[in-house]
Amino acid sequence: MKARNVIISLVFVLALLVFIIIKIRNEPKKKLMLNRNPSRIEYTKFALCRMDCHHINANSIMGIFRNGEVNRARSDLNKKPCPIFTVRGVTKQKMSIIHFFTEVRSNFKIQFFKSEHSQTYKPMINFF
Repeated sequence: MKARNVIISLVFVLALLVFIIIKIRNEPKKKLMLNRNPSRIEYTKFALCRMDCHHINANSIMGIFRNGEVNRARSDLNKKPCPIFTVRGVTKQKMSIIHFFTEVRSNFKIQFFKSEHSQTYKPMINFF
């Protein structure tokens, strides 16, 4: 009788472990909480300088911001208090651009952007 109870308990524990492992593997990925319609966008001096050099206007930046693809590998979504997002997109002039920006409440600050065609890439060391 005791051996039977041990086997039943062991089967129950194994079934519970299998259930937990399946539940963890099938857990949905964390959703990206990115507001594509911010109340305000600010630009750093460096970003404004790059925009001027590459002849890119704020409308192009906003278009990429709204329709671009978020690169999760290059983004720091867990940075507190302001996550850093990396968005890649193409302007109307067919220029491929990558944005680096931070989200502060409902405002966004464009820290840096890089044209994928340019050879000069000087990343921002300090985002703040």
